[in-house]
Amino acid sequence: MFNKVKYQGELWFPDFPDQRCFCILSIVDNKIELETNLVSPDRYSQKNVYPLIFGIFNGLGCLTFVDCKLGSDSTGMIRSAIYIPKYCFNHIEHIVNPKNLQINRFRVAGIGLGKWINLKFEFDKSLLKTNNEVTHNFDIQELGLQIKLNSWITSSVSHEQISLKKSGNIEFSFFSPINVKELLDYYTKAKKLIQFLNGKSGKFSFFNFKCSQHEDWSAIYFKELIFKDSTFEYLSIDFDKISDHLPLLFTKMFTDEKFYFCVNRLLDNQVEGQLTHSKRFTNSISTFEGYCKLNIETKNLKLRNFLKKNQHDILTLSGINEEYFDEFCSKIISSRDYYVHANIKNNNIFSDFELLYISFLLDILVAFNLLKQIEVPQDILKMIIYRARETYNGMQSFNRELSKDTFFDH
Repeated sequence: MFNKVKYQGELWFPDFPDQRCFCILSIVDNKIELETNLVSPDRYSQKNVYPLIFGIFNGLGCLTFVDCKLGSDSTGMIRSAIYIPKYCFNHIEHIVNPKNLQINRFRVAGIGLGKWINLKFEFDKSLLKTNNEVTHNFDIQELGLQIKLNSWITSSVSHEQISLKKSGNIEFSFFSPINVKELLDYYTKAKKLIQFLNGKSGKFSFFNFKCSQHEDWSAIYFKELIFKDSTFEYLSIDFDKISDHLPLLFTKMFTDEKFYFCVNRLLDNQVEGQLTHSKRFTNSISTFEGYCKLNIETKNLKLRNFLKKNQHDILTLSGINEEYFDEFCSKIISSRDYYVHANIKNNNIFSDFELLYISFLLDILVAFNLLKQIEVPQDILKMIIYRARETYNGMQSFNRELSKDTFFDH
């Protein structure tokens, strides 16, 4: 939608269409900022958020800005303001009023699908052949929904080289129209599922939709939640191996509150930004306990009991000796009590370095059990077990050597 950092145009309030003011639209940290001398006609207004502001901009067409927070308001000979809208709707020819939109279709590109969906390159008599487009589509009848996952290759030619680029999008078509809130909910859950399965997603490059009021495409822009790529790709599942199970996975994500809760909590540790090892560990403990309370029928809701009921999977994923399991559980519980309940007199805790790998193990354990609910192929589960052991044993041992500290390790 935005190909440049700055655009020029004019703004007006819906109730005062004849009072239009110049504006510079800027993209700052994926947010829209509107710098303008359009201000409230009421000089003493205490309003901090404006529900709707309309605009026309060169190279973009007609824009509707929603929930515009007043970032600053300077007074003087000429009043000026900076607005930061939460959402922006765009159509090349007319203003979009988002309040009563009835959306039939939407499609989103740039969230990692191009790299995830496999497109093959083959050589034939010195010629490079490509399968230019791949489409996977399926229906979710109970939601009146069809989903298409598209991947394609674009090419560019110069005097020196031929460049090929993989791209992809996801498209939703609804038997009955939905509103904007439902559209955003479907998109958010779909992106989180892709992040959960692939270990990476990315920002959208465009977000278009069609509604019953108009035949052509409109667009929406907002600052979305960004996930960082998984440092250890224990759950980077090959698309071809999981594709047959995607209809059930999407259905679970959209309709099963327990499944969505667990996936959503797992992704807390993948949101862009820096987490301390202890914070990551407490996130993982909370997610693990939440999963167990929702999926294990037991009256004993203590952490030790949950660990005991998952003993087989913990041993399988970590490779630790069974004789060490009780001590291992005690140390997890003591570490939880230390960081969550401030039980600072307890010395039987994991080091800050070890907490990172305990966190990885607990996250893998929850993801492993969620996928077993879907009855994914055994080779996927075996791959997760292999990567989990490589992370917990091999990677931990290697990084322990690298992180040695002369002063603090004794």
